[in-house]
Amino acid sequence: DHGGEQLVVARVEVVEDRLRELVGLVEGQYTLTAEAESFCKGEKKPVQAGERNAQIVCEKQGAVRVYVTGHNGQALRRFVLEIKRFFPGQPENFGHVPEKQYPIEVSNARNGMYLLDGLNPEHYVLQVEAPNYAKNYSEAFQVTLGGEFPVVRVQLSAGGGIVG
Repeated sequence: DHGGEQLVVARVEVVEDRLRELVGLVEGQYTLTAEAESFCKGEKKPVQAGERNAQIVCEKQGAVRVYVTGHNGQALRRFVLEIKRFFPGQPENFGHVPEKQYPIEVSNARNGMYLLDGLNPEHYVLQVEAPNYAKNYSEAFQVTLGGEFPVVRVQLSAGGGIVG
C-alpha cells in the first residue's frame, strides 16, 4: 500500500528502444516511468491498463564544462570535483545530487578543463580540491537541456599544512 494506492513495480529491459507489451496488469490507471543512462527520467500518467502506443520521451541530460586553475592562473591537471545542488533562495545551503554521490577524481585534465556530464536540469555548485591547494567552490550555475553547456572557472589558492 502506497499512500492509499496500490504500488505495482515492474522492471522491464527494453531492446531496440521498443517495448512490445507489458502484460498481466489489472484494469486501472498506472504511471509509466522510463530511465536510461545519460537521459533524464521520463514519466507518463495516467495510463490505462491495455492502452497501446503509450510513448515516453526522455531528454538527453546536460553537462557543465569546468576549468580549474591554481593561484597563479596555471591550469591544473589533477583535481577532485564534487557537484552539489544549489538552492537560489538559500545560497548558504547545498544539497546532495543522488545521481552523482561520489567525488570525481580527474587525473589528466587538458588545459585544466573537464566536462562533467549526466546532469539533470537544476542549479548547482562545484566543490573543487587539489593537492597543495585550498578547497574552493564555483559560482552557482544552471544546467538546462538542449542548450549550451555552462562554463565554470574555479581558481584554487595555495594550501597550507600543519606540521608537528
